[in-house]
Amino acid sequence: MNMAKFTPFPGAPLWSTIREEGVFEEDWRLMNCLNFVFIPHGIESRERLDYLYNEHVKRFYSDAAWRKKFRSRLWHHRKSLLYLLRHLPSFWSAKNQFEPGQNKTA
Repeated sequence: MNMAKFTPFPGAPLWSTIREEGVFEEDWRLMNCLNFVFIPHGIESRERLDYLYNEHVKRFYSDAAWRKKFRSRLWHHRKSLLYLLRHLPSFWSAKNQFEPGQNKTA
């Protein structure tokens, strides 16, 4: 599953009313689905939104059923397993970025 941060692009149905729905920062350098440029009403800050996003990613990939499926696929595709092992430090570093308890601003 690919999870991206919501980015309202020009021409999208929400584009014309986006500012009524929350705070929108129209900074094209950040409009890449990797940054939150829109903060809906009810969410107090970008930091809180990042925290909630990371918590969701962590919860999704920590699910026992997903892990079982992942292990099975790695075994069937051994080249992927070798790649994972070769890049384990980078993988572990990325995993730690999604630890919900690590973010002190939440």
